[in-house]
Amino acid sequence: LRCDRTLEPNNVFNYYFRADAYFGKNEFDLAISDLTKVITGLSDNVGAYFLRGEIYFVKGEFDLAIKDFSEIIIKEPKHAVAYYKRGESYAKKGEFSSALTDSDEAIALGLEYAEVYGVRGAAYLDLGNLDLAIEDFDKAINIDPNNFLSICGLCYIYYYRAEYTPAIAYFNKAIELNPDAALLYYLRGNAYYEQNKYDCAIEDFDKAIDLEPDYIDAFDSRDMAYQAKNKEVIEEKS
Repeated sequence: LRCDRTLEPNNVFNYYFRADAYFGKNEFDLAISDLTKVITGLSDNVGAYFLRGEIYFVKGEFDLAIKDFSEIIIKEPKHAVAYYKRGESYAKKGEFSSALTDSDEAIALGLEYAEVYGVRGAAYLDLGNLDLAIEDFDKAINIDPNNFLSICGLCYIYYYRAEYTPAIAYFNKAIELNPDAALLYYLRGNAYYEQNKYDCAIEDFDKAIDLEPDYIDAFDSRDMAYQAKNKEVIEEKS
């Protein structure tokens, strides 16, 4: 598309469509430039703010994403998805109280995305309300059984509550979805270790080390598992 003419309402949308194409090709700065032209020409264009906010989010520029989603909320106070996306941006910044507030609003406005429950669950988790976090992660998984954020959230909660059987079940699912995450194998290995399932633990520590050869904690945990296994064998022979 050629969009080098002076901006007028009848050609502003050319910039939007080109920006969308740039976004699809991961040419984020070009997309942002075109969307800024759209917003300059049509300041009430919510779609341009939303797409630009999405791009800022993908780039990790969360303050700018929050600014764009906030503009949408000013213009359309019942825009549930904008509340969700702003809440997600706050969560990425570690501002979980704000993430919780926006997620609550998105859900109150009727948004039933697995992702919004996942974000609210993560906010509850960080704020220490584990029971409400579990409720939201469960809701997210009921909507989308492959919601990775929520599955990992449940892994974390059950693991640190020392409820290793459900923790392992969720680690299994998380690893199915992301089989190259060394941390998941390491943590599942520790859960197996706590259940005295040393062969399973060693297998997981081996996998974590295969994926990350410098994973010192995995080496240390594997040594402990071998020691515990050998001690168990000696005691059985005694």
